[in-house]
Amino acid sequence: MKRQDPDDIAAINAEVAAPPVVPGNPAFAPSRTLWYAQYDLDNLTLAVKFYLGERPDPADAKKAVLEYSPIKAFQLKK
Repeated sequence: MKRQDPDDIAAINAEVAAPPVVPGNPAFAPSRTLWYAQYDLDNLTLAVKFYLGERPDPADAKKAVLEYSPIKAFQLKK
């Protein structure tokens, strides 16, 4: 099995983000809190990206643009 690079994993995760069809639809929002978490057991690190909200998509009124925090990285001490 090929070992994945953390940047490759982040790119794969970004590809599967599916914005809701209708902006501001409350049926979707309660289930969005944490989008991305990447664990590296060898280096004892965790990278996390949080969902912050959404805004109407200026290119398509039927879609929304999801907003996320920058990736936060944490490392445990050995």
